[in-house]
Amino acid sequence: MMSKLMLGVYTYVRDCVKIDYPFVESIQSSLLIADRVFVCDAYSTDGTWEILQALAACDTRIQIMRHPWGDHYSVQGRICNGMLERITAEGYDFALQVQADEIVCEWTIESFRRDLEHMHVTNIGLGRPRYIHLCPNYRTEFPFIYDRKAVLSRCSHQLRYDGDSDACAMVGPSVFDLHLQLHHVGKVQLGREAKALAKELEFQMMYESLGFPDPKFVAQKASGKVDYPVAFANATFTPYNGPWPAVILPRIARAEGRLQD
Repeated sequence: MMSKLMLGVYTYVRDCVKIDYPFVESIQSSLLIADRVFVCDAYSTDGTWEILQALAACDTRIQIMRHPWGDHYSVQGRICNGMLERITAEGYDFALQVQADEIVCEWTIESFRRDLEHMHVTNIGLGRPRYIHLCPNYRTEFPFIYDRKAVLSRCSHQLRYDGDSDACAMVGPSVFDLHLQLHHVGKVQLGREAKALAKELEFQMMYESLGFPDPKFVAQKASGKVDYPVAFANATFTPYNGPWPAVILPRIARAEGRLQD
């Protein structure tokens, strides 16, 4: 019988409370699949670090650390590569990046575990989860710039993100399309329109060398609220009727006015 394969999930956060990001739900859902969740905080000043400390005190599977932020998108690659070094050194078989606005869909976990066994036996180095992008609310989806990205890596292959990248995806000789699904909810504006615009404008400044910030978002500064359908006018938005990961249901209920804080 094959011994249990060890999976480390890793993520990074910065001032997630201020922008109303679902980082707690993301960590909670990651604990459903991971032996340990590694969280790197970029010296948040809005209470995010204190929440992480409380979570880590409640569950020893949550490992928290800190790293300075920067003004160029490549800092994300440096942070992720540093966590990969740590996960590899601690003897994990696989490492998976789950960003702070991504939620693991629990109905795909059983198939995902079989995927890990397949990758282990066949010596495949990279895996690509399937992403469902919700925007501008939890009942609408749209085609973002990717529907899959290579963020699961086999630690023994020593694969890393490109030094000048934003850690969106890795490149390697062999890639497997996983059954694992994640909901990407960072583009949900419902109930957080002003906070979402502030996040977009600040984050896009890190990509100034690539021509950002996007003028369509800059034009929304006058209103003080984001309008993703306007910014993504060429995208096709379609109804999404669920299911949703269980950990995100309270957030959906609050956004839709069905649950009071």
